[in-house]
Amino acid sequence: MLGEDLKPQIAKASRATILLVEDNAGSRRAMGEFLRLEGYTVLEAAHASEALQHIGTADLLLTDLRLPGMDGIELMHTVRQRVPGLPAIVITGFASIDTAVDAIRKGAYQYLTKPVDPEHLVCLVERALEEDRLRREVRRLRAQLESRYGFSTMIGQSEKMREIYERIRRVAPTHTTVLVTGESGTGKELVARAVHRLSPRSDQPFVAVNCAALSPTLVESELFGHEKGAFTGAARKHEGLFFAANTGTILIDEIGDLALELQAKLLRVLEQHEVTPVGSTRTRELDVRVIASTHVALLKAVEEGRFREDLYYRLGVVQIHLPALRERKEDIPLLVGHFLETCRNHVPSEARAFSDAALNKLMAYGWPGNVRELRNVVEGLVVLTPHAVIDVEDLPARIRGVESGAKTPASLAGLTLDTIERLSIEQTLELTEGNRTQAARILGIGLRTLQRKLKLYSHLEQREAELEDSADED
Repeated sequence: MLGEDLKPQIAKASRATILLVEDNAGSRRAMGEFLRLEGYTVLEAAHASEALQHIGTADLLLTDLRLPGMDGIELMHTVRQRVPGLPAIVITGFASIDTAVDAIRKGAYQYLTKPVDPEHLVCLVERALEEDRLRREVRRLRAQLESRYGFSTMIGQSEKMREIYERIRRVAPTHTTVLVTGESGTGKELVARAVHRLSPRSDQPFVAVNCAALSPTLVESELFGHEKGAFTGAARKHEGLFFAANTGTILIDEIGDLALELQAKLLRVLEQHEVTPVGSTRTRELDVRVIASTHVALLKAVEEGRFREDLYYRLGVVQIHLPALRERKEDIPLLVGHFLETCRNHVPSEARAFSDAALNKLMAYGWPGNVRELRNVVEGLVVLTPHAVIDVEDLPARIRGVESGAKTPASLAGLTLDTIERLSIEQTLELTEGNRTQAARILGIGLRTLQRKLKLYSHLEQREAELEDSADED
């Protein structure tokens, strides 16, 4: 009777099926019986044609090298055409380095020499099955990552989106810096994650940092780290976000908000591949791919002296511009369907679909908050709608009020980028009923940045009013 401590191992092994191919009946019977005692299910075959009848039911192929008709190597190749990646162990009675190397070079996991040692056989079988399990697990996890961070989260089949996918595919395998531009809420971080996911660094860290959300006095320390005692409050050494991303990828979001002094230090990191932590005199080598993103016009910032020209061209070796949602409205139904399904997977809801009339309203709306705003609207509707089909009357008032084909913020040609930004902020504040924190989240900027811009707009309005009054007096 088997000991209690062996039962879990046998229970695990019993889930594996081994296809044993050996033309010698005595050897086949002996190996089969031993493997069954170890808890494996064994399918026996005397030759290749018999073995091929069991394809699809085995977890591992254990085959003699010399077989009548088709030999073991040919059998392994034939089996893998039908079951790719199936692990295989080859048994040979002609022990030599050349035989072993040839078998492994042609795809065998390992080889066994006759007479087969039962303990060695079980050890190899267990290792082969475990490594195969790990490979399948890695593929599963990679598929999940692709689903989460790859193109599947970048919904859209419009021509503009297809061009972006192709650009990502081309730049991802390289180590080139990338500058991602586009309005807030268009999905710039998704592009950065897709570039990382499809790069040779995909199994290394991905770190995203929003410059607008960092305290201006701590940005350098957060990015490059600091030594203990470097400044008041530095009670211990801090590695910084660049070192957290070492060997991987760092996304510097809203890089247009980075101070000029720090822009110079970032340029040094890009050029020299090294950083100097705050309070240290020693540089540290670094291997990080940098992706930057911004919703502002950096070239204009360069002209105004707010952004270094050399850093702009160093970051923008490859640029990827994301269109606003209003510029790819044909993707809205796809996005709505994706968000609807995603939300229903996490929130109990009666909602199952949108009516055609509701979709037409969504298509007609200008979406100043872009994809982020659309996602939030769909999520709210999924939570609040008490019936299966979401119709026009369920939509927010601002969307219901837009007539199909009516003029929307899509008609912005001729307006300056500053004016467009101002309109976007004003409409988003209307959307959130004045909630600045929520508006900043939808716009993808920090609350401080939003408050600074509102203060600037207020000053400009006051100045415009003064100029109008002066003109009236004249």
